[in-house]
Amino acid sequence: MKAVIYCRVSTEDEVQVNALEMQITEARDAVHKNGWELVDEYIDEGKSGTTTKRRKEYNRLIDDLEIAKFDVIVVKSQDRLMRSAKDWYVFIDKLIANKKKLYFYLEKQFYSLDDTLITGIKAILAEEYSRDLSKKMNNMHRHRQENKGTVLLTSNTWGYDKVNKNVVINEKEAEIVREIFNLYLEGFGIRRIANKLNKKGVRTRNGNELSTSTITAILKNPLFKGTQIMNRFHYDFNTKRSEKIPESEWIYYENAVPAIVDATIWDAVNERMKQKHIVKTQENNITVTYGKHTGKHPLSGKIFCGECGSVYWLRSREKKNGYSHYWYCSKYFKHGRKTKIRADGTVESREHGCDNIKLKTSELEKIMVNLIPESELDKEGLMNAAIEITQTLRQNQIDTMVAEWQISLNNIKEKRKKLNKMIAQGLLESNVAKRKDNKLLEEELELEIKIETGISSNDIAEVDNRFNNIIKEIRRYVETELPAKFFSEHVKRILVSNDKIEIEFDYLPKKEIGIKYINDKNYEFIL
Repeated sequence: MKAVIYCRVSTEDEVQVNALEMQITEARDAVHKNGWELVDEYIDEGKSGTTTKRRKEYNRLIDDLEIAKFDVIVVKSQDRLMRSAKDWYVFIDKLIANKKKLYFYLEKQFYSLDDTLITGIKAILAEEYSRDLSKKMNNMHRHRQENKGTVLLTSNTWGYDKVNKNVVINEKEAEIVREIFNLYLEGFGIRRIANKLNKKGVRTRNGNELSTSTITAILKNPLFKGTQIMNRFHYDFNTKRSEKIPESEWIYYENAVPAIVDATIWDAVNERMKQKHIVKTQENNITVTYGKHTGKHPLSGKIFCGECGSVYWLRSREKKNGYSHYWYCSKYFKHGRKTKIRADGTVESREHGCDNIKLKTSELEKIMVNLIPESELDKEGLMNAAIEITQTLRQNQIDTMVAEWQISLNNIKEKRKKLNKMIAQGLLESNVAKRKDNKLLEEELELEIKIETGISSNDIAEVDNRFNNIIKEIRRYVETELPAKFFSEHVKRILVSNDKIEIEFDYLPKKEIGIKYINDKNYEFIL
């Protein structure tokens, strides 16, 4: 058979690079021992397995799956391909559709359709491990920020340069920054400022014209008054993107850099910007902050207003305890309410707008769970199958722990042999080599003791705790997320009226849910 290998490590430090070289060598040896022909190699260095984005070689492998280039993919283990359960199933689907084989050289066996549930749970395990690691990295990053670590500047930050790790003012750009603040205080709008500077030939560091978003970012950046705000964002493992942290948790580092504009000027500009961006409701003069479009949702384009016929939009609103997600009639979102009740009780009717209700996503999900017939989703059967497989996998992990320790011990002994060889050839300084050898020797002795004493009660307790958490997560998924997902995939159209919601499915009977008004802003569903 024609074979290819895929190898990956997550970081580019020296230890990981050495591990990658060994991984490549082992994969090549596996191809040779099986008598296959090696036709290509896909190597990702310093790439996370939690997502397929920016993994150039992995994505090249996915593309090559669809052509007659090879018969089998050789990898060390499942987690080298990815640590995401979702991406794992997408990969397996493509593998099977294109009649390719997958060989794990560490286990010396091919992937089989019989392994689907086990490998799926392995993917969940790998994802949980990566989620835990992500939390630790976020905590480490926050700790560094709390201790006022190094000021971080992007290459596009105007007004400053880094010289020998010190932040200094770039006077040429600083003059432009001061002009932007002064123009805004003189009454110039964001667009007028951008147009004025572009006509003067001012360009960004990338050579582009100044946009309104660039001007806004400069005016809002407290760095220009010398203050750096840290801990504003953190990487969310589940969404695979940076999420905004509540303002109450931000860390303010005053006098972090030399100020370009006076603090009183910066404060005056931002107070004015804040006043200009307050959005007011049409009732009682109450101020509310509207969220942004939350992205494509399975129900997007399927929910319609029964009063005006417009489509519903999904938006998020930031609250003290996080974000709440709502579906609004798009006409209401753009123009507000159609009828306005004045203080004297009179009603004003306007040409534009809509008075239809908004739907909270969490409430809609509760409806989903209650609408799906139990016969459609065998929750108990799914849970029993998942628990059985999880328990089998738990025992397998316990059985293989000693074997894994032995593999690690053999690798350490091999490293010590190579190190002593380099010492004999004079390739390493004796004191450096001695420190490395002592460290490896400590690891070797520790593993030998573990192998001799066997699995401890603490080791088993740790495994049990991990698998109990997995069962809890699977149960939550089966009870809540799975019915909601099932609902979303089979909905054709949802029509929202003032007194009811009509839901059309692709094969289930049409459903109607009544709406009981409590007051103008509150209501409850009648199932």
